[in-house]
Amino acid sequence: MGHKIEDVTVSVVIPCTDRVDGVLRCIKSALNQDYIGQLEILLIENNSKNKDIIKKLLVQINDLRIRHYYLESCSNANVARNFGSRMSNGKYIAYLDSDDCWLENHISKSIARLEQSSEVGGVYSGYLLDDGVSVKSILSRAIGVETGYSFLFGR
Repeated sequence: MGHKIEDVTVSVVIPCTDRVDGVLRCIKSALNQDYIGQLEILLIENNSKNKDIIKKLLVQINDLRIRHYYLESCSNANVARNFGSRMSNGKYIAYLDSDDCWLENHISKSIARLEQSSEVGGVYSGYLLDDGVSVKSILSRAIGVETGYSFLFGR
């Protein structure tokens, strides 16, 4: 669409509330993408009781692609996602929950699909669902009349 993929910035918005377990894995999965374009990661903390935990973690990670925001009053993760979207600089925005992680080719595959046609407005990818007992692979597909919940959980 008239530009090189290397010039396309993707903004990864991660809402987070008092999440310690898993957030490092989540952030690293975003940082370790094989995508050759630019990435910015916006970690939006909403209503966390201990503000220092995430700050210390980000100092430890020490990556300039990460921007951290703290919302003192935020009713839910969707408000944090919307805030992150407004603060983003990317052509594309990818949402990642702080208890999830991506395979290393998630963004590159998503952007390749988006760049194929101007008629594609968004990508809803497949995923691996680990319920602690087993891992179920849900393949990406066009979403028809099903609900988002039924797409995610097969119910």
